[in-house]
Order: sequence, then structure tokens, then C-alpha cells
Amino acid sequence: MENVQLSPMEKEYIKANYKDKKASEIAVKLGKDVTVIEAAIAALKTPVASSAVKLSAFSLDPSVKIIPHTMGVIDWVLASLAALVCLVLYTYTMTPSLPAGDSGELSTASYFLGIGHAPGYPLYTCLAKIFTYLPINNVAWRTTFFAAFMSVITVFVFYFILVKLLGQNRVSRGFNPRVHLPAFLGALAYTLTYNLWSQSLQSEVYTLNIVQIAIITLIIVYWYEDVMNHRDSLKPYYGSRYLMAFAFQGGVAFANHNIIMPFAFGPVAFVAVVLFVANMRFINSIKSIAIPLISLGVMMFAVLFAGLGYVRFIMSFESNLFFPIMQNPPSIYTPVAGFFEIIFKPFTTPGLFSDILATLGDKTYLYDQTKRGMLSDPNYPLLYKGVFIVFWPMFIAFAWYLFYKFFLRKRIDGGEFDFISDITMQYYQMLFMVLFGALAYLYMPIRARGEPPLNWGQLNEARGWENLTYLFNMIHRKQYGRMGSDIPPVFLVHPGQLKMLFNIFTMQLTAVAYLIAIPGIINLAKKNIVFLAYTLFGFVSFVIPLTMYINPPADSRTEFFFQVFFLPAVMYFVIWIAFGIQFIVEYAGPAWRKMFAAETKAELAQPEAEVALPWYKRISTPQYAAIGAIVVFLSVAGCINFNLNNNHNAWADSDYIHNIMMSLEPNSILATEGGDNQVFGMAYFTMVERRRPDIKVYDQKGNVFERIYGNLMKVYPGWLPNIMDRVDQQFIETGRPYYMLWQRPGLEKLGDYYFKQYGIVYKVQPIRYLFIDQLAVYDTLAVSEYKRIASDVLKRPYEDAKVARDIALLTQEGLIDNLGGAARFRKMYPLPFAHMTNEEMYWDNYLGTGFGTNKALDRGSDNEKVNWDYLTREILINYVSQRIDLCDRRINEFRIRKDRARTPADAEKYAKAIEDQEKLKDQLFKKGKIYGNGMVSAYFQLAVKYAQRGRIDEAQNMYEAALKVEPNLYQAAMNLGAIYEQKADVDDNKEGELLKKAKEYFEYAQKKLERSARGNKAQLAQNQDYQRLSYTLQKVNASLTLPRKKLAEMRAQAEQSKDVTAYLNLITVYLQRLDLANAEWASKQALASAKLTDANTRSQIEMQLGNIYINQRRFDEAESIFRRYEMTGGVSGAVSKFMIARLYEFKQDLANAYRGYSEFLQSAASFQNDPNMRGLINFAAQMKGQLEAHFRQLEQVKQSQISAPAKAK
Repeated sequence: MENVQLSPMEKEYIKANYKDKKASEIAVKLGKDVTVIEAAIAALKTPVASSAVKLSAFSLDPSVKIIPHTMGVIDWVLASLAALVCLVLYTYTMTPSLPAGDSGELSTASYFLGIGHAPGYPLYTCLAKIFTYLPINNVAWRTTFFAAFMSVITVFVFYFILVKLLGQNRVSRGFNPRVHLPAFLGALAYTLTYNLWSQSLQSEVYTLNIVQIAIITLIIVYWYEDVMNHRDSLKPYYGSRYLMAFAFQGGVAFANHNIIMPFAFGPVAFVAVVLFVANMRFINSIKSIAIPLISLGVMMFAVLFAGLGYVRFIMSFESNLFFPIMQNPPSIYTPVAGFFEIIFKPFTTPGLFSDILATLGDKTYLYDQTKRGMLSDPNYPLLYKGVFIVFWPMFIAFAWYLFYKFFLRKRIDGGEFDFISDITMQYYQMLFMVLFGALAYLYMPIRARGEPPLNWGQLNEARGWENLTYLFNMIHRKQYGRMGSDIPPVFLVHPGQLKMLFNIFTMQLTAVAYLIAIPGIINLAKKNIVFLAYTLFGFVSFVIPLTMYINPPADSRTEFFFQVFFLPAVMYFVIWIAFGIQFIVEYAGPAWRKMFAAETKAELAQPEAEVALPWYKRISTPQYAAIGAIVVFLSVAGCINFNLNNNHNAWADSDYIHNIMMSLEPNSILATEGGDNQVFGMAYFTMVERRRPDIKVYDQKGNVFERIYGNLMKVYPGWLPNIMDRVDQQFIETGRPYYMLWQRPGLEKLGDYYFKQYGIVYKVQPIRYLFIDQLAVYDTLAVSEYKRIASDVLKRPYEDAKVARDIALLTQEGLIDNLGGAARFRKMYPLPFAHMTNEEMYWDNYLGTGFGTNKALDRGSDNEKVNWDYLTREILINYVSQRIDLCDRRINEFRIRKDRARTPADAEKYAKAIEDQEKLKDQLFKKGKIYGNGMVSAYFQLAVKYAQRGRIDEAQNMYEAALKVEPNLYQAAMNLGAIYEQKADVDDNKEGELLKKAKEYFEYAQKKLERSARGNKAQLAQNQDYQRLSYTLQKVNASLTLPRKKLAEMRAQAEQSKDVTAYLNLITVYLQRLDLANAEWASKQALASAKLTDANTRSQIEMQLGNIYINQRRFDEAESIFRRYEMTGGVSGAVSKFMIARLYEFKQDLANAYRGYSEFLQSAASFQNDPNMRGLINFAAQMKGQLEAHFRQLEQVKQSQISAPAKAK
């Protein structure tokens, strides 16, 4: 009773000082009787079995209740205030037009109620459509505002989550600064997190996803309070209305993005545990608790095993939803019959059970979904195994439920109520609600029938079960294939991935957030141990499986794209921060009061005055200081993230598409490579804003624009290059201006064409205009020079007849004067835009590049902003790269003009122009380093540019920076090895040291390739980089064995002695070093030697010389050698036939190559036992088989009806 006489502030003073002061001192200080103080101290020292909060969680006493926080007016006000701050910040920092990445595509899909990229996002599309009607700004801004508005709702809901958790068992109504201030500051902290902020500034689906997850979490909080407050009910209580709402909301969230699947692990497990604990009072004995627990365990294991099979088999990109064709089908074959064949076939197929279990037992299934031998049986593909492995565990779970409910339970003392069976049924009902919520996906095949302008997946193309296949694959994102890298985990994840995860959570609110979150976890453990377990398990069960499944490479670019998936985990993290803020606010009072001794005896002696004080006077000065420190922390973190996310002047992405369209002449065709920035941006501006209706745009993959190459999900990959060649050739031959955004490999195979760059686009032009480009610089050139240039560009000999035809056409067009064996420049061919006579004019008209002379068009891009997002920086790096290429072309042109200048003044003018271009190029490289800071692709691209220009040291630095950011980038290691090898070639003194360094990098690259192939030798044999590394290492090892100085001595001795053996040794050494020029020299010296008398030795040297010619692409000289030996018979004749076949293969004359290999195999039949011939025979047989398959594919392509769309013509 005496303890009641103490006010709360007096109790806090006692609690803070009883360990250091005597009871009598405290009694004097507070003016209380010493017995009262002693009783209070004794109460503090007495261990309590469990606090009220802990009792509410774990006690089986039904009388223990949870006091839920009831929402009042102050909560609605504070939640609205936090949401208003979020709205103001996000709206101000939004991109004014089109953001980078998926924004163009999703804005277009929303505008037309179309279908976006897999999984289609039907919920996002329909909701964002509403916002496209806003009479503000452009459509891209409106859909971005939708994303920002979803974040505003998230913050609003998140405040309620925090206030419910922080205020549980503390205060039911009214304002409490120790509850409401941490909740409000926590909501602001979530507003300021980098991930939520950045995703709110682009038209993306993730903010809609996180608002659904926040609603689910709030439902779980309400459900928990409801269930725990019904523990005194006379029958088991499950809170079914909340569970059904949770399940339905989960299904709706799945219709937006399937990231909800790993998030659901935490809530689903939490529901099971709480239901079991809350209803344990209905279990009366050990026997009655053991059997229900075992039953629940059996059912949960079956469900988990089914989920494992679903992830491994059905979600695998290799499986397709086609039911098998039965060998003896019934008169009416139905998919149901096929389904039953699937589920019963394993019982009649020997070894299939062990096959499935072996696959599930393979620990690599989570990060390597490539097809393995055990999964390649065409009669029983992945999906069938998946259906089996999912169906039977779920069937067993349901059968066990029936067995337990109607048979097993009767044999145990389970009391009146069977809550184990009821819990099981709750989960089945929840599963039904999940499926009901996910029915939004049915919108996609229905809408696809209307053929909206953006119709990803072309769901309208299929009929019957094939339509279901399309939808199934779309929902499971199978178009994207396997995700992640091949890096093996250490325990569960790779150390590099752990570092990446640490970086992701650090950048949300700086590293200081950990100092608040850690005490927050301690505080949550004291106040609400149940929700500590829930958040910790939810965090771990979301982060670790997601990381294992995606298995991202640990580099900065992947980190940028990967971090968005962790928005739900960031929510858990901020909950801990909010409890940390509460911890600081609560414990700052008594702990700091002791330090400063600010309270007087009179103040502590008036409890009635304390109650009458307003809330702001009930907070001590130290608590105000703590709150101020937290506000400062949030302000600093907010300023950092504001700088990172301030896009209110970010025009670069929309300007990039604007600049592309400005570069296209009227009535053009534009082909894009398939990059998001290009394809999605062009889709938005051409479809939504209806700009440039005269141009026709196609994307290489046919996802957004018309499918010119057919359905890539059906086309056999081996056919695709031939299909693309044929279609592109038809487009070029339509006569319409044909532009590409990249220099397509293999253009020379489509005809006599070359790429001419106009700003940031490449136009396909007839090869004859390349002669005009050269004549514009040289004024007069020999016709033979044109033939050489055309042959180099086309990568094949350019016939004299075509040269004569081109000269005649150019003369007829009035572009040249035909001088017989030479031509003189008269005028330039018609340019796309007559007023743009050089490439600089394109750049001067481009918006927002910062690389032209018209600074009024920069629009914020010229400030060398480091905080552009990754995709935007890729655009800016592309600008830099293309502008550097223009500088090089201009420097080369000015050098030619300087050498041909007729007056010193002209020479000086061109020298000054060269100097200006070099300065501009240096500035561009500096810009590239700024834009590309931390970007592997930028470092690599800049390194290539440096290397091409002979700036080896700078190239080396860039490659090293790329390798530091991405250790698995074997290409950077290869190029570093090449740089050290190049340095060794010019430095005799350090040759050995430099070659060892080169070997180190080459072996590093080789190991990375072997690791990625996981020891698959067949895969490595087909990898050109791996083969090149093998040859290069052979060369380096040979150079290390015999340095250049010793090789020079060997050569001098051979030249002096003219000995054939010495020359043969030189040939061997030069070939090992891949020095073909010197190997050719040594071969010719050996053949010219008077000491060469052995015919066999001569034939071997000549055959080797022919092989050297082939590698030098001197095919005519090689053929003349092999033709001499072809008719001689014997081994030499057979080998000659083989080499002729190889020669034709190099020349891409596949028909003659096939004939050559066939003739070799016939002639070599008698030499099959010769070990030296066996390798050639096996190789020829393999090549013959590959060529036969190639010819069959060509025939199938010819018979297909793929042709360029009539619209393009």
C-alpha cells in the first residue's frame, strides 16, 4: 500500500539511484519515510517471473489480456502529418517526365490498360490507369505520382503499425509522448529510407507492393490482439475474419508482384505458432499434445515439401505447361486424363522416385537451374515431376487431416474441441482466399483479346491449353530464364552477398541506424517478445531465401537493381528503429536525470501536479535532448537521401528518347537492340504521346513492338540468327531509311552495306557511300583503294564487277568524277537532314547531353551529377562513348587534312583543330569517370576506349577498377593479361616479370570461366573466350620458357648455319608463341635451305605453312599448297582434304566444307587405327553432323512464312 504513495517520477528516481545511494539518502531527497523507500527498492530487486507483456504472450492463464492501443484523433492527425511530409518530399523530387528503366513500358501499359512485362502486373495497370486521368503534367508524371501516392499510403499505414506495437499494453487512448513520438518519428524514418524514396520517383510496381505488405502486417497485428484476447473463450478462437482478410490481401498482392511469396513465410509461420499457443489450454495430457503436434508436423512438412517441388520444378524456366500425349489415348483425350497420367506414372516408372529425390537433394537447385542430365528426359520433363511432387504431398496432407480428424483423434484424450483440425481447415480456407485474390491475373488473357498497343506475351495468340501455358509462363516470369550468377554459397549465401546486404541496409538511413535498431531489438524483446520473434523470423526468412534463390553476383550494378526487392525487409528494420527511438526516449529520462540531477525535491513531491501538467512538460530536458538528437539524425539521413533522389530536374531519360527521334529522318524504320531505356522510352513517346507517327519502331525481342522475328518463346534458338538475317535484309530492301541503335553484328552478311553514324543512331547505307566518306577527306582516291576499304568493312573480298558498278552509280548520281583508275570528290550524297552537314550539328541540337555547344539545351545534365541512377548513368556513358568516337573520327580527318594542307596557315588551322579535339576527348574521359563511378560497365567501356587509343596505363587502371568492383568479370582479367603481355613485348628487361603478371591474370580469368561452367567440359569447349585463353596461356608459357633474347640467339644461329633442324625448332617455338609471321618466315627459310633433302620433311613443312596461311586468312595461298598434295594419296592426301575442308569452313563456304569433310572421311577410312589421324577423323565426323543439322534448319527456315510486315513496306 505504501508503494502507491510514490508518484511515477519518484519511482523513476528510485530506480535510477537505488544501486548507488542508500535508502535513507533517497528518503531524505524525496521527503519520504525510509520504510516506503526500502519497500520500493525491495520490489525492484525481486525478480519477476514475467512482465505483463510476457504474460500476455506466453502465459496459459486465460485471464491475462493484451491491452491494445485504440486509435484516436491524435493518431489520425500524426499519421496524416507523416503522410503529408512524404507526399511533399516525393512530389518535389519526382522526375518531371519519363524516368529510366521500366517506367516507359508501365506508363504505356497503364494508359492503354495493356499488359506489361512478366508477370504482367494486372493490378498495377488497372489502378495506375485511374491516375492517368489527372489533369496535371504528362502521363509519365501521373503514373510516377501513382507510385509516390502508394508510398504515401504506406507511410500512413506504417504509422498505425508502429503505434499499435509501441502502445500495446501501455495506453489505450490519448496522447503518450513515449508512444506517439517514436511512432511518428519511425514513420518519418521510413519515408526517408533510400529504397522507398527512390522507388516512389519512377513508374514502378514496388510501392504498390509495399503498401499491400504494410496492410498485411497491420492485419496481422489486429489479428494477434484479437486472438490473444479471446483466450478465455469456451471454445478455440482463430480470428478467422482477420485470417481471411490476410489471405485475400496476399492473393491480391501476388497479382501485383510475386515477391510476396518469400515475404509470406513469416506471417504464415507466425499464425501457426500463435494459434497453437493460444489454444493449448484445450490439450489435457502429454499424449493429447504429442499426437496433435506430430500431426501438425506431418502436414506442415508435406506442404513444405510441396513448396520445394514447386520452386524447383514448376517455377523452373525450363518447364512448360503442356500435358503429355498418352501412347494409347482414350477416345476423348482430355487434360484431366493427362493429369492423372502424370500423377500415377512415377509408380510405374523405375528409378523416377530416386531421380526426383536426387534433384531435390542437390543443394545447387536454389541457385543453378540449368538443365542437368537427370532432368533431360524428354518423356518426363520438369513440369511433370513438379506436378507429381506438388500434388502428392498436398494430397497426403489433406488425407492425414481426414485421418486425424475422423480416426486418430478419437483414440486420444483431446477434450471436447479439435483445434488441430480446425487450424488445418483455416489454412485450406486461407489458400482458397489467396487463389481468389490472385484471380486478377485472369484480366490478362481477357484484355489480350482486345490487342492493346502494349500486349506483352501476346496471350491472344494461343488457344486452348496453350493459352493457359502462356499465362502460366507469364505469371512465373519464365521468359527471363534462370536468375542470378553461378557463385557458390558459403553456408547459405556468399560472403560477397552478405556485404551487399549490409550495404543495402546501410544506405537506407546511414550506418547510424544500426546504433538505434540494436537497442530497438532489445526494447522489443522486453516489451513485446512475440513481435520480436515475428520480425526477426520474417526478416531472416525473407532475406536469406530470396538471396539464395536469386543468387546475385556481388557487384554494384546488381546491388542497385537487387535492393528494391528488400523493401519489406526494410520495413522490419524500421520497426526496430522505432522501438530504438522509444528506448532512447524512455531511458534518457531516469538515466540522464541521475547525471544532471535537474529535478528538485519539491518537483518530485507533487504527483498531482505532474498529472495536471501538459504532455510537453512531462518530458524531461534529457529526453528533449534525445529526441532532438534523433531528429538531427533523421535530418542528416534525409538530406543524404534527398541528394541521391532529387530528380526534379532529371530530364536525361526523356531527352535521350527525344534525341533519338530527332536523329531519324521522315518515314524511317528504327530497330532497337532491346534495352529498357530505348524500347520502353520509344514505346511511351510513340504510343502514348504519339510523337513521330511517321516512323516505325521494332525491338529485337518483339516484346513491345511487332514480333518481326516470330514468337521467340517458340522459335528454336539455332534458327534465330538466320531468321533475324532474313527479316532484317527484307527491311533494308524496302527502301525506307533503316536505322539501328547499335551496330548489329553480321551486317555484311545481309548485303553490301555499312553503318554510318549520325549522332547517336546508325544508318544502314550502301557500301558505295563509304567511298564518298573517304573522298570527302582525301578529295581523290584510287579505285583500288575503294576495293580494299570495302573488302575490309564487308570482311570478304569485294568483286571487281561490284566495284565497277558502284563507280558507275556514283558517277551517275553526280557525286564523283570518274578519272579512270581513280575518282575525285564532287559533292556529298543526300544527308538525312540537309542543314546538318556534320555530326557536331546533331550534338548541338540534342537536349540535355552537355556535349554540344548550345548550353541552353543542357537541362541539368551538364552538371556532372554523380547521383544519377544506374540506368540514367548508362545513358550518359553512352553519350560519352559515342562522342569520344566522334572526336577520334574528327582527329583522323584533321590529321589527313593537315598532311595534305597546301599552306602553312591551313596546316596550323588543322593542328589547332586536332588539339581542341584532344582536349575535348580528355574532358569526355573525365566525365565518363564521374558518370561511371562504381559502374563496372562504365569502367570496362572506358578501358576499351583508352586501349584503342594507345593509352595503355589508363586502360589498365580502368580494367583494375572494374575487376575490383566485379571480381567475376573474367573479361577484365583477360584484357589486363593482354596489357601486361603487350608491355612485355616492348620491355626486354622486365619481360619475365610482366609475363608472369599476364599469366596470373589469364589463369584468373580461366578459373572464373571454369567455375561458371561448373566443370562442364563440353560447355567450356564451345566457349570461344576459354579457347582463346588456352592458346594465350600456351603462348605466355612458351615466352616464359624461352625469352626473346634467347630466341634471337636461336634465330641468329639458324640464319648462320642454314640448318633445317634449327629452322624446324624455330617454327615450333614461333607457333607456340602464336607468332604466325615469324613462323611463316622460318618455314620459308627451311624450304629454301639447300640442306632440305627429305621429301616427307618438306611435305610436313609445306602443310604447316598452309595451316599458317589459313590462320592468316590467306586462303588462296593455303589452297594452292593443299591442292598439290590432295591427289598424292596416303596420309598427306587425306590430311590435305581435311585442311581444304577447314579452309572452306573459315571462308563460310559451308556447302564445300561439308563436301570436303565427307571426302576426307572416305579417304581416311583406311587410317582409322593411326593415332595421329584419329583426332582428325573424330573432328570431321562431328563437323559433318553439325553441318547436316545446320542445313536442315536452313531448309525449315526457308519453308517458314516469316517475312517483314507489310506495314514496313
